[in-house]
Amino acid sequence: MEELDLIVDLGNSYLKFCFGHQGVLGEKHSVPNHEALITLEKELEKVKLCSIILSSTASEEKTKSVLGFLESKGNVHYLSHKSDLIFEMGYQTPRTLGLDRIANISAAAVIFPGVSSLVIDIGTCITYDVLWGGATYCGGAITPGWRMRFKSMNDYSARLPLLETLDCQFFPGKSTEESLKSGVFYGILGEIHQFINETEQSFGEVKVLITGGDAFHFVGGIKKTIFANPKLTLKGLYEILKHNN
Repeated sequence: MEELDLIVDLGNSYLKFCFGHQGVLGEKHSVPNHEALITLEKELEKVKLCSIILSSTASEEKTKSVLGFLESKGNVHYLSHKSDLIFEMGYQTPRTLGLDRIANISAAAVIFPGVSSLVIDIGTCITYDVLWGGATYCGGAITPGWRMRFKSMNDYSARLPLLETLDCQFFPGKSTEESLKSGVFYGILGEIHQFINETEQSFGEVKVLITGGDAFHFVGGIKKTIFANPKLTLKGLYEILKHNN
C-alpha cells in the first residue's frame, strides 16, 4: 500500500481534504463539520499515511477535536504563523493574516515561480492577495461576498428583500429582485476587474489565480486570462507541508 499525505482544511462550516502523493493532489472532498470525523475515519481505513497538515479557521473546540483525531493517525503539521513559509512576508501584521490566504499565496509561489500574481478567493468574503516576483507577499484586500451584500441591503433597508441565490446575471434588472442580483453580480465583477487593473499598474503584468466556493459565478465574466483552481488552498497547504518536512 502506497503512503499518502493528508491535507486538511477545516473551516467554520465545512471540512475540506484530499490526499497527496509525490506532489500530486487527489480528489477534493468537502463535508459538513458535524460529519468530519466519521468521514475521515472511513477514508483513512483505506490508506496508509505518511504525513498530515491541518489548517483551521474553526472554533477552538472543533479544532482541538479534529487535531486530536489526526494526531492519533500520524505526525501532524498544524499550520500557524510560526510555520516556515515558502515566500517572504511583507505584511505588517502577519499574525492576523488568514491561514487560507497563506495557503493560497504559497500555491501561487509554486505554480508561478518568479512571476508576480494576484490570488482571488471568492467565498463568504472575497480576498485579493498580491505576490510580487513569485517571492514576496505584499498584502491585499478583503471585501464582502455576495451573500453578505444581500444581507446588508436587507438589514439596512426596510423594503429590500433578503435574497439567497445569484442566478440573475444581466443588466438592467426589471424588478427589485433582479436589480438586487444585477447590482451584486456586476458590482463584484467590476470590483474584480478593478483590482486586477490596480495590481498591474503597481506591479506590471500578473498571473491571476481564482479559487473559492463561489468563484464559478464570476469566472466566465472576467476578461483577463485567469487560472481557476478549486483546489488552490489545498495545493498551498500541500506545498507548505512538503516545505516544512
